[in-house]
Amino acid sequence: MNDFNVSQHAETVGKNESLLCGCSDERCMFLILNGRVGIYKSHDKGNTMVTDLGSGEFIGAVAFFSEITDQSKFIAIEDTMVIRINRTNINQFIAANPNTIIKLMARLSENIRSANEAFSHSAVKEVNYIGSGTIAPPDILEGRMFPSGHMKYPQKIDDKHLKFLFDKTIKCPVCEKDFSVYQIKRSKLRLIQNGRDCRKLYEGFDDVWYDIWVCPHCHYANFHYEFFKITNLQKMELKQKLLLVEYPAGKTQLLKKNYDQVFYDYYQALACKTILESSSYEMGRLWLRLAWLYKDCNYTEMYEMAYQQARQYYCDGWFNTKRRMDIAEEQRLCVLIGEMYLAEKDFENAKKFFFMGVKNIAGAKAMNLVARNRLDDVNKQIRSMRK
Repeated sequence: MNDFNVSQHAETVGKNESLLCGCSDERCMFLILNGRVGIYKSHDKGNTMVTDLGSGEFIGAVAFFSEITDQSKFIAIEDTMVIRINRTNINQFIAANPNTIIKLMARLSENIRSANEAFSHSAVKEVNYIGSGTIAPPDILEGRMFPSGHMKYPQKIDDKHLKFLFDKTIKCPVCEKDFSVYQIKRSKLRLIQNGRDCRKLYEGFDDVWYDIWVCPHCHYANFHYEFFKITNLQKMELKQKLLLVEYPAGKTQLLKKNYDQVFYDYYQALACKTILESSSYEMGRLWLRLAWLYKDCNYTEMYEMAYQQARQYYCDGWFNTKRRMDIAEEQRLCVLIGEMYLAEKDFENAKKFFFMGVKNIAGAKAMNLVARNRLDDVNKQIRSMRK
């Protein structure tokens, strides 16, 4: 490493030995030259490894530069060689390795940005939208995966739908292990109906069955189009907290044969979204699809519960979340929320949202027409009630 004397500052750490990044007489960080080190968090069930780091990674950098106390434990998971960097040799190390420090600063900046995003999503908001209800606290953080009232749903899914799928191997962004997923051959789908709540119905296939990917190794789950959109801080959070969730015996299945398997995928995704304190729109999207699944299984009570959850989350997002969206997306959201109010026979609020969809003349013409037709329907129902 240029003029920096590696041998003078290098240390060998044996397997299962700890690295101390701060103590009363010296505060330091480590650069891993070879080997791997696990980062562990303590909880009431013991220590959990949330991630592991390898060659070229720094350990204890945040605590070193900020002088805060890091409660994490750093333990070598194999024989490892590291460089100890402290207040005495830091200037010499920076002078000899400017590119390494630049990469470290970029990593720390990314962590700060991710933390800010997480804070903005988790900030407590007053739900003051029209006709607001109370979003029930999720059972997931208490270790329970399914809500009360959820039962077994063995309704079979015809295996002939395999012709609409193709398989591929991907690497989980959380645990970095390979696994297989199915993707949809959308060119083979034939649309037969656009549902009033934006659900697309296809001949012989339902894309809701395969919208979620679940890693069978670490249980990370997300919509397939968002699966890789995850920060390093979120990965660490999931690794730690997913261990506390009780998983049913069935787990995820590559080829869906019954609705129980589909429900598992969605509730596992809901567990991940809850742990990460995801946006109201993301939560609403999951609950809406859960409502569709309960409706397919002819379970009215759970359908109404999930549909109400979806509406509350979407409304919370609309009134209390700042999010940039294009005109077409805003228009679709107005129509969707209007449909949700209409399903609950809340005609006044449905009318307000459909009117916003009609007023948005810069949006898609087809969606503008849908909003106009829905507004006419609502006005007719209101007039008939007044007679």
